[in-house]
Amino acid sequence: MTTLKSRTPPDVKLYHNASLYLQDYYSYRKGLDERFSYETWSTELGFENRSYLRLVILGQRPINDGILDLLRMGLGLEATDLEYFVVLVQYTQSKSAEQKKFFAKQLMSYASTPLEVIEAQNHFEFLSRPLLPKLQTLLSFEDLTKNI
Repeated sequence: MTTLKSRTPPDVKLYHNASLYLQDYYSYRKGLDERFSYETWSTELGFENRSYLRLVILGQRPINDGILDLLRMGLGLEATDLEYFVVLVQYTQSKSAEQKKFFAKQLMSYASTPLEVIEAQNHFEFLSRPLLPKLQTLLSFEDLTKNI
């Protein structure tokens, strides 16, 4: 997302990476108070080591259950946003494609607006295009993300 200073906190449901959300949340807090720092935030959250918090935020250290509990209390998220954040952490730290797929489905269930289905106006023309078999082949690959 962005690292621009903002007066509104970042919307966690717009993120697909927990570290990027935490980085933007840090920038948001820094924008509200120039004196805000990793040391300030680590004290607020109850971290013993500000360097470790920084490494967690940069995605260089995992978010274990203890750290997740501290973040859940310290981020001030509403209930559904907090649930999304917990799943986002699990998604971000997933090691296998199966785990990623499982947590991705959970993340999609939190989408605030359902995806629109647009019916092709002239589906005969669409089906007769020579590009269709190529598109079908691409969509059949398991390892490709099929997001727009």
